[in-house]
Amino acid sequence: NAIFGQWTWNGKGIAPLDRDKTKNHKILKFPILRASVKAYLKNLNTHKSYIKFRDKRENLRKKNKKIVGLELTRTLDNYAETGIEYTKILEQIIKQNDLMDFETVKLANTSPNKSLNL
Repeated sequence: NAIFGQWTWNGKGIAPLDRDKTKNHKILKFPILRASVKAYLKNLNTHKSYIKFRDKRENLRKKNKKIVGLELTRTLDNYAETGIEYTKILEQIIKQNDLMDFETVKLANTSPNKSLNL
């Protein structure tokens, strides 16, 4: 259920098979997919590495412009070790799967809010 490959250093995760021997991070693991999505959202909305993402989104909102995922992906070069290559792959995934079609979708909360111990 670790669909975004988020790293952790607190020991609660899975060690990547190809991890550099000098590193000690793990990949966060989740009981359900929804938990992975919630953690990813929290990461993008709080971590200092994604301030460009939040600033771009805020500027679009202030100008009453449509928030376009493909524009925001270009600000996520800090998300992965591969940098700009990551953003190119992300853009390709969005385009190949027509994910732009879901930009106006709002998810309904169909289950009680449960806290997740991450």
